[in-house]
Formats: sequence, structure tokens, C-alpha cells
Amino acid sequence: MNSSSAHRCSWDSGNIAAEIQNNAVTVTYIRGINLIASDVDGVRTYYLYNAHGDVVNLTDSTATAIKSYDYDAFGVERNIASGDANPFRYCAEYYDKETGELYLRARYYNASIGRLHSKADGNMQIAAIR
Repeated sequence: MNSSSAHRCSWDSGNIAAEIQNNAVTVTYIRGINLIASDVDGVRTYYLYNAHGDVVNLTDSTATAIKSYDYDAFGVERNIASGDANPFRYCAEYYDKETGELYLRARYYNASIGRLHSKADGNMQIAAIR
């Protein structure tokens, strides 16, 4: 595969801001506190969340639900649609179709077994919540 046909992502402070294919931006993501919307080929789709922060609906510009998501307690998605291109689902984190795992910013999570893919590196710091 040459570099012009590679799928790449553009990052902004730890968040995917755009996806690039064949040296052209194919998807842009609009963020506020959370992911708000995506633009794919000029079509804007909005993300709706549950209290846990999981993406539960995608809506169009008229607020009509175009896709719904449901998960079990460990993040296993129920009723998966094979042609669904949305990469943000459980915990509103990036779902890697190639590995079948969620990228949780430091490690990968496999929802089907309810485990993280790798051990913590020992350098992780836990912030105190006050």
C-alpha cells in the first residue's frame, strides 16, 4: 500500500478531528465537550448519548434518528449493522474495525471479553477527584 491510499487520521489534542483517504479529507468531526457531529461527503450527522456517555443515536439535520445503538454492561454492541461506518460507539470512543476493539486513549478494550488488551505501563497517574 502506498502512502497516498493509506487511511490516516488527523488528531487535535487527543481527539480525532478528521479522517483522510487518498490524500483527501473524507470525514470531519465537530467537537464541544463531547463529539457533536460528523460531516461525511457534505452530510452532517449528530451524536446523542446516554448518561454513561455511550453513543445511542445518530440523527440527521432534522433530528430524525437514523441509527440506534444498544450495549450490554461491558460494551458489547447488540444488533450490529454490518455496513455501519460510524467509528464512535461505546463510551463514545473510537471503534477499530480491524481489531474489533475500542481505543480508550491509552489502551485497547475488547468488549466481548470485558478486558483491556494490554497492561498499564506503570506510568499512569490517577487524578484525585475532590
